[in-house]
Amino acid sequence: MLYLGSNIATAISNANNAAALLRRVQISSRNPHNVYTKLKETLPEDHLLPPVPVDVTKGETLAQAFENADAVVSLVGILHGSPAQFEAIQWKGVENVARAAAAVGAKLVHISAIGADLRGNTPYARTKALGEEAVRSHCADATIIRPSLVFGPGDGLFNVRRLGTG
Repeated sequence: MLYLGSNIATAISNANNAAALLRRVQISSRNPHNVYTKLKETLPEDHLLPPVPVDVTKGETLAQAFENADAVVSLVGILHGSPAQFEAIQWKGVENVARAAAAVGAKLVHISAIGADLRGNTPYARTKALGEEAVRSHCADATIIRPSLVFGPGDGLFNVRRLGTG
């Protein structure tokens, strides 16, 4: 969430310069305060709403976060875990997000993965595909994006500080 979510929030904020309507961003995750604090350093204060902690496995936690939302960007996903954790988060958790977005009439943009496949050999690939199906069933007009590797300045993939180096 930190890398991709921060960049999406920054892009939305920067788009305010060319828009007649102020678009404000609310960070919602299990622990949104770190991302929010970091964004407050670089984004105008009026572009950010207070963060709201949520747990996608508990759909009732999403209502407050999505209240009055015009759009929801879902970055729900894990890279490691048990098959049950993948199902709870990447399938059922994504379904909770889609259901909550539909309930408030928000446009949903869901970030999935290039390898999403119902017949996939891994819980990751299979539950990414099941999550996409859940999104389509609740939000027929959702946008589903299937990136492969996402990297750039500040990412956690290539920009890892090595021990013993500056």
